[in-house]
Amino acid sequence: EDVGMCGDVVETMVTLNSGRRVKPAQEVQALKSATAFAKKVDADGDGVASKEEIAAMAFRPTRHGEQRTIEELVSFHDMDQDGSVTAKEIEDSWVMFATAQHRAGAKHGKIQEL
Repeated sequence: EDVGMCGDVVETMVTLNSGRRVKPAQEVQALKSATAFAKKVDADGDGVASKEEIAAMAFRPTRHGEQRTIEELVSFHDMDQDGSVTAKEIEDSWVMFATAQHRAGAKHGKIQEL
């Protein structure tokens, strides 16, 4: 359920303003998608998404014509507030959003449970 109609805003943050869509999914499938996305972001494979790597993904304006700043994207994903974003933090954000969408869709009969 999109409380406050902010799903699009959250999705742009989760996907680093890359224009990617997060499909509603149960945790196992969501983690597969999240891992693939995090690997794309973390281009050098060191486990940390640098501001440069994030900037390389964050090139698209939102559907409402806004552009997220790198600082906004880092702040959204930096769960331990250490100033860096790990691939795991990106994965966790993706999985949280995908599974929440799945639960909301299932609750309203829009997604059939497997």
